[in-house]
Amino acid sequence: MPKDSVVIMPLAEVVTVKGIESRNQTIKIARAGDNVEIGLRDVQDVNAVAVGMYLCDVAQPIPLVTQFRAQVLVLGLSSNSPPILKGEQVVLFVQSASEPAVITKLLSIIDKSTGEVVRKNPRHLTKNLSAVVEVSLSRPMCLEKYSDLRQLGRFSLRRGTETVGVGIVTDILATHKRKDVVSAPMASVMSSGSN
Repeated sequence: MPKDSVVIMPLAEVVTVKGIESRNQTIKIARAGDNVEIGLRDVQDVNAVAVGMYLCDVAQPIPLVTQFRAQVLVLGLSSNSPPILKGEQVVLFVQSASEPAVITKLLSIIDKSTGEVVRKNPRHLTKNLSAVVEVSLSRPMCLEKYSDLRQLGRFSLRRGTETVGVGIVTDILATHKRKDVVSAPMASVMSSGSN
């Protein structure tokens, strides 16, 4: 709602909502998934606000995750593509955000239909396997457990130009210690998007 304080994540910057518009109509409230334009006041650096950032309740911001456990489905790798190995460098995509990441552990291969562990500590993952892995990010990223918030708990993994897997976050293992939430001097920006 206008005059509410919200925090821009991952910037951890507190700003004030100046106004909300939908289809060129001023509205009082927007919900998750609404396509709106939001006018913000007190933005420190207008150029720092970008696609892939989220407006959150100041009391409950989205966690900045650096390491997580996930269930992944390895997609049909091309014939000349090597299997996925421990230490594999990939790019993690969550909605419109992306970050370099490393698959740090291959914990188990699981049966897709029953969810039971078929093999622990596999050496590699080949196409069409479902597995539990641990992933470390090069920089903190806004993520949630899939069971808590599906939209921020789904991701895809790319290696070069090839999408090698899709998955869901099952556990958050490490979070970035947020810098103190910052209040900003007067400035304004018009940010559009559904977040």
